[in-house]
Amino acid sequence: MPERFQIGDYWLSKRKGRKFWHRTWFDQKTRQTRRESLGTESYETAKKALAEWYAKHGELRKEAPESVLLDELLARYYEGHAIQTASAEQAYYAIQRLSAMLEGITVAEFDHAEQTRFITECRDEGLSDGYISRTLTVARAAINRAYKRGELASAPFVMSAGESPARDRVLSAEEMVAFLSAIDRPVIAHFCLWSLNTTARPSAILELKHFQVDSRAGFVALNPPGRKQTKKHRPTVPLTDSMRALYSRFNGSEYVIGKRLQSVKTPFRTLSRRSGVDRVTPYTLRHTMGAELRARGVPAWEAAGIMGHKIGGTTEIYAKYAPDYLSHARQAIDAYMGEILPHVAWVEGWHADGTHGAVSL
Repeated sequence: MPERFQIGDYWLSKRKGRKFWHRTWFDQKTRQTRRESLGTESYETAKKALAEWYAKHGELRKEAPESVLLDELLARYYEGHAIQTASAEQAYYAIQRLSAMLEGITVAEFDHAEQTRFITECRDEGLSDGYISRTLTVARAAINRAYKRGELASAPFVMSAGESPARDRVLSAEEMVAFLSAIDRPVIAHFCLWSLNTTARPSAILELKHFQVDSRAGFVALNPPGRKQTKKHRPTVPLTDSMRALYSRFNGSEYVIGKRLQSVKTPFRTLSRRSGVDRVTPYTLRHTMGAELRARGVPAWEAAGIMGHKIGGTTEIYAKYAPDYLSHARQAIDAYMGEILPHVAWVEGWHADGTHGAVSL
């Protein structure tokens, strides 16, 4: 059972033998504890539902930042102030982005590391620092308004995009081992392994299906037939020896990571905290592998090709069948995995040559 989550005089509870979470409070008139079902089995969804209800009906009184969801303050700010201003539309879209990317965190958890992660993920989507800073201005306004109104006991500092470090976070070998070792879900383990072995963008891995993997010919078609290539080119990449050793076609799902996920941003935030490796996003794995390829002497055109920085055109259609297709990049990735995976407990039976590997979580 998770720790009790409470906002004001209301908290989450689950009755014995019941599957749904309840909004719970003590009725002063009847001197009884009362409950109302929130209609969800998910603890995170229940927290958000309680916050949304309290934003409309409850009253905050110098609450600790640890007990107030950021979503709640954003909703209060929009309904109580921003909706009446000339910039209501801008505030609405900013709040939608903040809520989607920071779902379920408290005001206290919206600290420097979390704000930096938010900025990094926005930059990875191609958003400008100016746009990101305007979005964070809305979060700052919502928090400061709550503090001035006596709803929060204290207000954390909210930075702007210009105050955050550069976006290309690269992990050291020790940080990578620590981060991977903190994983406790097979689907996230598979996501990380495919990301590291293909250097692909997160969306390509989330959508990758078994039919795109040709283990006989030894390549992975990151762009499936029928999907139009975009500026964020999805190349055909070699199937590394490391991935051959760990890859299983028979996991009961059409997706190589085990099931369809819309995003892994929330699991990555959790893992970043759990592992003690700060500012890790799904893109960090790609950035790290890009740096490793260059550090290991992979020719620039190969590094660009495997990461999709160059459009392969007609040449790529035939080149992928060549035995030496992106061979320097493939060898560099295998060498890196051979150095990292022996130190990750859930990868059992790993040998330097990539044989006998098995994922066991």
